[in-house]
Amino acid sequence: MPAQRLLLLPFLVTLACSDSGKNDADSGGTGDTADTGDSSDGSDGTGIPLRMTIVDGVTGAGVADGELCTVIPESDPPCLTTDADGIIETTWAVSEYSNVLTRFSQADYTTTLFVGRYDEGVRDGWTTALETTDAIELGYAVFSPATVAAYLATGGITAEPGMGLTVFQLISGDGSSMEGISVVLEDDAGEAVGVVGYQAADSVSIDRELSATSTSGVVGIANVPPGEYTLRTSHESLTCLPGFAFSSDIPDATTVPVEADSQTVGSMVCVAG
Repeated sequence: MPAQRLLLLPFLVTLACSDSGKNDADSGGTGDTADTGDSSDGSDGTGIPLRMTIVDGVTGAGVADGELCTVIPESDPPCLTTDADGIIETTWAVSEYSNVLTRFSQADYTTTLFVGRYDEGVRDGWTTALETTDAIELGYAVFSPATVAAYLATGGITAEPGMGLTVFQLISGDGSSMEGISVVLEDDAGEAVGVVGYQAADSVSIDRELSATSTSGVVGIANVPPGEYTLRTSHESLTCLPGFAFSSDIPDATTVPVEADSQTVGSMVCVAG
């Protein structure tokens, strides 16, 4: 399972269109991490043209007849369908900054949740980008259940029915992968959940001997019960902030929603300090 493709494609929102490495940790929400329903005054509501492409993470081919639904914030219509080339063209018209949660589903693929946010940095990046292009290009990669199962099996992990998978990539401000970041997913009681596996540096496989990210920067946490969790990162000299993830009031943490028999994809941007 080429997890690099899985992760890097959806990151185009943040890396190409906002200054993620300088993201302020208190960019939204209250408490430990942002409430997924929270939003604050933001955009002037001007429509932003989006061109979204959903591809098979193995072949790179567009995925037709898939449904991409905006869960957060409310959208009208809430769901759109990919064309024969896996493309959806629409307009992002908002009146507030908000966390963003989209869900892609198609019969041949694992349901995938993409976490993100729409804030001042993203808005300004999009506005600048539209000076030289007719639409913001966003890419997403999805995988079949068999491919996901094969990837987990490289680390001796068997996906349990009814459980979810979280896959995050830890990157630097320029988008390169970060090594040596430890990651844990915690419930409301602060207890670790799921089975953590870090991707190897030299192959698209899980190395269960690793206790932190390799140069791939990829971590997967499997067999997580459905619910909402806090993903925490740690490093002796780096601070990780939401990249393609929900806003957070504190560094080294972000809220991660998990659904049954699905995977949640996101990123954290790690910087000195």
